[in-house]
Amino acid sequence: MPTVTIRLDEETDARLKRRLARSGETLSGFIREAVTKHLDAKPRVETRLADLTRVLEKLTDTGEADLGALVEQAPKGCEVWLDGGHNAEGGRVVAAALGDLEERVSRPLVVIVGMMGNKDANAFLANFAGLTRHIIAVQIPDRDHAMPLDRLADAVRQLGMRVETAPGVEAALRSLAGLAYEVPPRILITGSLYLAGHVLAANGTPPR
Repeated sequence: MPTVTIRLDEETDARLKRRLARSGETLSGFIREAVTKHLDAKPRVETRLADLTRVLEKLTDTGEADLGALVEQAPKGCEVWLDGGHNAEGGRVVAAALGDLEERVSRPLVVIVGMMGNKDANAFLANFAGLTRHIIAVQIPDRDHAMPLDRLADAVRQLGMRVETAPGVEAALRSLAGLAYEVPPRILITGSLYLAGHVLAANGTPPR
């Protein structure tokens, strides 16, 4: 069994000692419980993502005939995920969930992203740098303060990822459908709650 060394600052060490004194737990028992809770929590991160995308995720996985007007444009057999994250922390959570999915079932990941102009695109997209090299930047429709495509594309390039632009999500999905994939891709549509709302409306699958 490997040896694990845990280094604590003085304040955390004191809090831990007080906790153990109150509860009567052993240190090894406390650590075992904490690790177990952490491992058990990992699927809940994925569940959070699935909750946010329950309509599209369910439709792309159940083989129903009517996937929705928008998802029908995507490559056959792909997964379509939708998330409203738009900041660094939101990107971290989604990237972690997708990383777990990749370990279980490997698929090429494509990120379709649209953001508002007041968001930090670099901080958000940096979370996906190790997961994908293919990003399609799209404009959020009907939003005067949406981030311009050239600015969003520049943010992607600064992170060393390949970027294409498309006028909208539907056009982005159609462009992917024209590519040859050995394994159908996993597609994440993300970057804005406004974009997520538009996608659900355009797909004919409003949140329930």
